Amino acid sequence: MRNLAITLSLGASIVSGLPAAKMKLNDADRQAEPIIEAASDEAALALQQLQLPEGMEATLWAAEPMLANPVAFDFDEQGRLFVAETYRYGSSVLDIRGYMDMLEEDMAFRTVEDRAQGIVELFGDDAPNFAIEGEILRLLEDRDGDGKADFSTAYADGFNKAVDGIASGVLARKGDVYFTNIPHLWKFQGIDAAGKAEQSEKLLSGWGVHFGYTGHDFHGLALGPDGKLYYSIGDRGAHVTAPDGSHISYPDTGAVYRSNLDGTELEVVHTGLRNPQELAFDAFGNLFTGDNDCDNGDYERLVLIAEGGDSGWRIGHQHAPLGAAGVWMSEGWWETQFEGRTKFALPPISYIEDGPSGIAFYPGTGLSPDYAGHLFITHFKGSIATSGVYTYTMKPKGAWFELDEKKAFAKGILPTDVTFAPDGKFYVLDWVNGWPKPGKGRVYSISNPKVQASPIVAQTQKLYAEGMTGRGEAELAELLSHPNWNIRLEAQLELADRGEKSLKTFADIANNRSASLHARLHATWGLGVLADRDSTAARAAIAKLAASKPGQEEVLAQATKLLGDHGIESAAELLISRLSHPSNRVRYFAAQSLGKLKHTAAAPALLQAARENADEDPYLSHAIVMGLVGGNNGRALANAVNDPSKAVRFAVLLAYRRLGDVNVARFLRDSDKEIVFEAARAINDAPIEGAYHSLAAAIDSPFADDPILAIRALNARFRIGGVKNAQFLAAYAADESKPQQFRLEAITQLQSWPNPLQRDRVMGVYQPLAARDAQVAIDAFKANAPKFFASSNSAVQVKFLEAVDALGVRGLADQLYAFAKNEKANGAARAAAFSLFSKLDDPRMDELVIAASQSNASELRLATLPIVTERSPEQAKVTLELMTQGSVEEQRVAYQTLAGSQQAFATELLANSVRRLAADEIPYAAQLELIEAAKEHPSPKVQQAYQSYQAAVAASSDPIAAFTYALEGGDAGAGRSVFNNNQVMACVRCHIATGPGDAAGPNLTDIGLRLNRQQLLEAIVAPNATIAEGFDNVILTMKNGNTVAGIVEDEDETEISLKLASGESQSFAKSEIAKRDAMPSSMPAIFAPLLSAKDMRDLVEYLTTRTWDPYSERATHGK
Repeated sequence: MRNLAITLSLGASIVSGLPAAKMKLNDADRQAEPIIEAASDEAALALQQLQLPEGMEATLWAAEPMLANPVAFDFDEQGRLFVAETYRYGSSVLDIRGYMDMLEEDMAFRTVEDRAQGIVELFGDDAPNFAIEGEILRLLEDRDGDGKADFSTAYADGFNKAVDGIASGVLARKGDVYFTNIPHLWKFQGIDAAGKAEQSEKLLSGWGVHFGYTGHDFHGLALGPDGKLYYSIGDRGAHVTAPDGSHISYPDTGAVYRSNLDGTELEVVHTGLRNPQELAFDAFGNLFTGDNDCDNGDYERLVLIAEGGDSGWRIGHQHAPLGAAGVWMSEGWWETQFEGRTKFALPPISYIEDGPSGIAFYPGTGLSPDYAGHLFITHFKGSIATSGVYTYTMKPKGAWFELDEKKAFAKGILPTDVTFAPDGKFYVLDWVNGWPKPGKGRVYSISNPKVQASPIVAQTQKLYAEGMTGRGEAELAELLSHPNWNIRLEAQLELADRGEKSLKTFADIANNRSASLHARLHATWGLGVLADRDSTAARAAIAKLAASKPGQEEVLAQATKLLGDHGIESAAELLISRLSHPSNRVRYFAAQSLGKLKHTAAAPALLQAARENADEDPYLSHAIVMGLVGGNNGRALANAVNDPSKAVRFAVLLAYRRLGDVNVARFLRDSDKEIVFEAARAINDAPIEGAYHSLAAAIDSPFADDPILAIRALNARFRIGGVKNAQFLAAYAADESKPQQFRLEAITQLQSWPNPLQRDRVMGVYQPLAARDAQVAIDAFKANAPKFFASSNSAVQVKFLEAVDALGVRGLADQLYAFAKNEKANGAARAAAFSLFSKLDDPRMDELVIAASQSNASELRLATLPIVTERSPEQAKVTLELMTQGSVEEQRVAYQTLAGSQQAFATELLANSVRRLAADEIPYAAQLELIEAAKEHPSPKVQQAYQSYQAAVAASSDPIAAFTYALEGGDAGAGRSVFNNNQVMACVRCHIATGPGDAAGPNLTDIGLRLNRQQLLEAIVAPNATIAEGFDNVILTMKNGNTVAGIVEDEDETEISLKLASGESQSFAKSEIAKRDAMPSSMPAIFAPLLSAKDMRDLVEYLTTRTWDPYSERATHGK
């Protein structure tokens, strides 16, 4: 395995100087046979929790044990349901957050084969355990027609290879079933008498390069109006070998792809997505997805998929070396359109609810006409209290869209997918509750009985069931105007399958101004499908249609698109003329098509289009760039570098970026800072290594006071390497006139000089550097040492001394000695210098200890304790005994000192302190330091005391007994970082703590007012002990046999008040309740083992500061 071998051979450069450690697979109970809960009345009772629009009714169609752990589903034309079920989730498909010690190895994988070998090399004897559990593609049927499933079987199973992922996508059509499950795109055919697939085929392989995050899998599966299959993968990435032997490699980002139905002609459509779980086409051929946030304070996004589009996300952002999702957050790449936003990444249409997964457009029949144009999205938030299905409508905004309206459609359910079935009903796939595998699963149908009774519903279902193959050409032509999208599409594709004999039908309808818009669009797309099958006549018909005045703008737009899709070069001049069409949508497709035709002569017109657009429409700007890239007119691009129009210069710059052209560096000298910043992004982020030297020189730009440029320019010097750049970085870091942020970054780069991180420091993606001579960095630091010691910036001094220590810099003894004694210098920096000097075996150490112990800087005085403990144990004994009884700060330092000493008095003092801890005599704020000191101390006496303490804690019924060390003493600033940025369990993933807003979990903005420290800690380590108001879902079984479900609004000793699915509140006497069932909290009870003790203590401290009162005057008139 090429890349893991590289990773492991680098050793120190990958995992902090240690060889790659063997990993331990979690202790999940892995079973070859699926574990599914037995049938119960839970599913029927859960119906009462559903909150639906007026007039809608829900019915339970299927429940466990007929299905379990459902992720995605799809009906075929006969009403048979195929469900992708996961049994590997959380146990055999890993989430890197639980295995952070192998993060760098995971990020280095470039192929699925790399990951396969990584499993063997990293997990050793545990590796076979990856291949026990298997996914299931299940078939369910309602054979007796009573509106409920009565047959269930595993249609296909055995997806249990070590690299297999979560079953995440399914599409059933005309006897074929497409199934996405990392690392393969599968195609199954036929159903035998037992309900099993008769044939199976792997169409494409190579999906899922990284372990990454759970759920960032291979999914999507949508049939496009071009007759192609579309699918998506999250940022686990892909490196796929196409049937023709070519490779498509996007290992570090999520993307949308398409191919023919047999897997040929594989293309990437849109990249830069984080986790686009599902895809949906609207009635006009536009493709949409919902993308998930990165748990760092960004929002979920509704994205319009564009050919060649890039939304900016790379997996490296999740684990950014610069922290807090790096430039994704700091530069606002995730945000909707704003002035100054980066131009290379397309903006989302809008923000949407958390956890988008399933997605479907209303096809046109089954519900009322009010739902025309509505996009349905499931929002999975881990709890039925906050999850549900929402609808979104959009309205055109030039070449793209803006959000029109968002509404809740179904609440009180934890949905993973939605679809419209042939019977006209809306179906929802229910995970049931929580994040772990529930061993359960439900399917609900939702419909309006009045609409269901309409003839069009029955007629549509009949058309589905009968199919299109037996219909005549005239009937198929008529069906192109059917109100249901799927019927129209299947009629179109059936005509296309009949070849050129359908050409006249398509052409006549496409050119018929009296025909419906739907019919004309499908006829136009039908011509495109024929052209894709090498029909010269179809290409001619498309050219004729595009050259005409079809009367309907959307017909013209689609015809314009097809000119490029099918290489109709004779239409180049027509396309150039379309760049000045009044419609931005027509302009968009004209520019896109010119790029596909690689029409060099179009460059002047494209640049003029950029000038006219002035970057007002980002999607049009993107299409213009794609036109320039396809044409690749070097002379025209070069001549436009200094164009007066900023939009023109941006277009050229972005074209250079996509072409990998070093001429992009010319824009680093632009007079507009946004242009300069975009050039820096292009060179560093793409990357364009040939322009690194120009970027490095840009550190002297007048705009280098901004991190967008400065961090990248410094990074360029770091990556180029060499003596001169090392010397520059050291001198820059020592320069008092430079911003602290950049100085610290320069020191960090030099500190890692000999063994650089194998990922780019800005983008976080795998971009390896060879090991380098440490002496180069050492010499650079030594040459600038006087400036560092003379600095007025203590943070820079401490970081400098940390780097000096890490690199083993020698020859600074005199300067360290003088600095440690300098009473005017910062205490923390002096303490760092003292600690460094103590490692030198210098004869002046005794003198320095005396001086330091009498210093006016408390940090320095405390830093002497470990030295005094070993050199003067009798003196230290008295001091440390007093300190263990002193202030919290003194106790903390005392325990840290005792941890490193094996002096007899230290052992006795530490053991006695642990006994005091067991007796609850140690302040909360000093307990962590004591526990950590005792846990690692080699003395049997200390270990005995520690084990006794642990046993007492384990025997306690108090859920926070083992965590009292976290109650006090934390760092609120560090806790904020845990809340927002913790790579394992960032709280911001589900909670807001900085103001009004809704999220998957309770808003914590005022949690410090509502809960005391003990309650806060309990909420973290035992989330089910007390569930937050508004999130406590219960089912009550009354003594009269009735059942009722809802969210607890209020409760006292005699009665309980619930918010019902209808939205109404109702109270119930507890004396009339026979049974009460509660849903568990959606918050996983895994924070205790996953968070470090220090992180937990810091987190509690941060939460105590969340005291923003939503009713205060400041809250009302401020934020």
